[in-house]
This record gives sequence, structure tokens and C-alpha cells, in this order.
Amino acid sequence: MSNLSDLLPAGASGKTIEATATATITSKAPVILNSAGTVSPISESTSTETIPAGSAASYTAVSGSPASNYRDNMVRMSWDGGDTDKFVIVSDENYDQKLHARVGTVANSGGSTSISFGTPLVVFSGACCNDQIEADPNSTGKWLVQYNDRGTPANDYCVIVSASGATGLTLGTAVDRGGNASASQEPGRQHTIAWDPNVANQAVIVWMTSDSPALAYAQVVTVSGTTVTYGTAVSFGGSSNILSPTISADKESGKFLVSYRDDGNSNYGTANTITLTGTSIAFGTPAVYQSADVQGTGDIACDPDTAGKAIVFFGGYGPVGYTDRNAQARVCTRDSSDALTFGTVSIVGGTAATNVAVTTVRALGGGSGKFVLGFMPTNNAYASDLILDEATYSGTSITLGGNSSDLTGGTEMYSQGGLGISADGNTAGRVVTGWSQGTGSNPKYTRAICADIAVTTSNVTAANFVGIADAGIATSATGTIVVQG
Repeated sequence: MSNLSDLLPAGASGKTIEATATATITSKAPVILNSAGTVSPISESTSTETIPAGSAASYTAVSGSPASNYRDNMVRMSWDGGDTDKFVIVSDENYDQKLHARVGTVANSGGSTSISFGTPLVVFSGACCNDQIEADPNSTGKWLVQYNDRGTPANDYCVIVSASGATGLTLGTAVDRGGNASASQEPGRQHTIAWDPNVANQAVIVWMTSDSPALAYAQVVTVSGTTVTYGTAVSFGGSSNILSPTISADKESGKFLVSYRDDGNSNYGTANTITLTGTSIAFGTPAVYQSADVQGTGDIACDPDTAGKAIVFFGGYGPVGYTDRNAQARVCTRDSSDALTFGTVSIVGGTAATNVAVTTVRALGGGSGKFVLGFMPTNNAYASDLILDEATYSGTSITLGGNSSDLTGGTEMYSQGGLGISADGNTAGRVVTGWSQGTGSNPKYTRAICADIAVTTSNVTAANFVGIADAGIATSATGTIVVQG
């Protein structure tokens, strides 16, 4: 983008510039500065909503007899930080006991959207679990993968997976986290990852231990090329059982939010702030977002466009009249002192969405203030429905968009394998969802499907707003802009 200082006349006392309009601008209308030095009127556009967008794509285990007899566990996915058509999906496969990664390529849009999968890359050649993946938002074709080796001893590893060609992947060197963590911190469970969008090559992982009681830890991961190193792991949440810790990066540099279930405080849903200084981690004061028993499946997602705003999404006992574990969401607000407060609870799916075992929330970005909510109502290890909803927040209130129909086609899912959802950071409103489908004697697949959620986005940002037109300017004409940005 052109620098505003380059456009101001030397020695000018008034804050005005002369610029060419790319479209008709009315008198006193606000305008943005383009990279070519031209100006444009501020505008908004709303994308088309299609849920689902096209049909689900499937793949079976790498091998087997037949392959469709073997279910995948822990399906996770993450969209490429710089490519709107690519995501990577990881799953540890029951048949060959290996962790695989595949490129998913998205073609077309709307109801004709399709997904195809590339050749699987073996990330780890052994029994593993608790896999997680997150794309570097500051790079194209780079993902951080975390997994737990179920061997003896059982250790936790992080490794960089990189794009190679259109559908290929390459593997960096896996590094055991145990070099910077005591033996009691491994093997970990329920890891989640958040890259710092403001600091290159730095992420934070959180996890719970396999000990009794289970403790929660956070640790900085620094990436150089395809090599990972670790900061010092820091415990949080107290000395009682801490379940399902999740993390999301705030828009403010060095700030992250975590959520978890605190069994030492009546199983209440709890959140906290993380502040990074280099690779050192400091925590704020824990804040309870649900003073009732919540299931160990809560999730949190920060708004990438507004500092200090997030949504927590969880299964738990709701307000009076809700006797089952419902899907619930609240706005989380972080103030300048890092104190957290929460808005009124919204019940997602109504009283029919009971015994919710899996809840996942992701921000859609693009200045939309919108989030996608995914959940599985279930009574056991399997779920019959996979539902998406959308949440738009204003202040501390949430407006829900209405539940989608079941995306699975009516076949049961393995809910303990979780639900993978990733929002495309390059195309606001586009998400991909993955799950492990098929139980009993039914064929078993890993499936993924796209959804396009309607979002309203604007072409104005804090960086490109320049001021207002002094008078009307015709398309391709030059006029005076009173600088305010």
C-alpha cells in the first residue's frame, strides 16, 4: 500500500491529498487508500450461505482387509495459512497404528463444492493418540503437528509438516517435548495449539497430563525452518483435575485465552489469560464462565479482528428448565487488566440438543464478528448427528443463526474421535469439517465436508482508512481527500 506520507505535499500545512477515484465517491463520503495510491469508497458485501456446500468426501484407512473395517481416531484439520483451496487433515488410523496427514483440496464453490485428498504422509510410524494440527497463519504451506507416542516410555512430540507441490507433504524432524518437561508432564492428553498471529514462528500448546490428578500445562513452541524448540512448561488451573484445556490467540500481540474444566471447583467451566514475554508464560486470574457442571469438551475462539473478544462453547447443565447437558455459548470479554467477564448464556440447538459430547468453535474472521459452532449430541461413545450453527456477537450478546441439518447422512460417528473444524483465514465464512464415521459392522470412513456461512465484510481496515472526500469525485477523476486516517 502507498504510504500516506508519500502523498502529502512537502511542507504542506493542511492535511489533504489529491487522489484518483476507482469508483464514484459522493461528497463527504469516507474512503480507503489503495496500494496504487488511488482511493475507493468504503463498501460492504455479504457472501452466500450454503450449508453444506457440496457433498462429503471420504477416505478409508491406508490399508486393511478391507480397509473400511478400520476406524480412524482423533480427526483434526487446519486450513493453509496462505492458500484458500488447501487444508491438511491428520488422523491416527486403527489398522496400521500410524499417524497420517493428507492434503485436502477444495474445488468450486456453493452447492458444487468438492474435496479431493492427496497421498497420505506417514507422520509417525507407531501407535499414537491425541494428535492435533494448526497452520501457521503467517506462512503458506506450513503446519505444526503434535502427537503422543503410546510406546514405552510414552512421549509427546511436535513436528513441522510442509506443503510440497499441489497435493504433497514433507516432514520435518519430530522433537520430544520431554527435554523441557518433567516426566510427570508426559504423556499429555487433549493438546491444542495456537500460533501467535503477530509474532512469526511462535506458537503455544496447552495440554493435560495423564496423571491422577490430571494437571494442565502451557508451553511455547518456536519454529526455525522445520526445526522446533520449546520454552519452559508452566502449569495452570491448580492441583486438582483439569480437563480439556483449549487455547486461542487474541488479536493483541502476546495474548492468548485458555478454557478448561476445573474439577477442583465443582467441575465449573473456567477461562484465563496467557501473556507471553519472549518464550516466558504468565497467567492472569481464572474466571468462571459456567457455575455448573460442564462436560470436558469446552472450546474457546478469539475474534481475529477485535482484541479482547472471544466465544466459549461448551456442553453442560444450563439455566433453570434445562436438565440435560446442552450445547451453550457465551461471549468472553478481556479488559485492559486481563480480567475476563462473560455475557448471557445462549442455548445452541434448544432442549433437543442434549448430552452434548463434543463442542468446537472457530472464528470466521473478515471483520464479520461471526463464529461457527459444531457439536455432536450423544449418549455414549457414538453420535448420530453432527450439527453446525453460527453465532454473531454484539457487545456481550450472541445471535444464533439456526442449526444446520445433520451433516453425516444418518450414519453414526465415533464421537470420542472428536470433531475437526477449521475456518479458512483467506476466505471469510468458509469452513471445513471432518469426523470419523461408521460403527459396528457398518463401513468406516474419515469424512470431510465444506460449508459456506454468510458473512458481511468491509473493504475498510484500520490501516487503509484515509479520510473523507471534500466533494464528489467521478470514477477515474481526481479529487481532494481530507485526511483523517
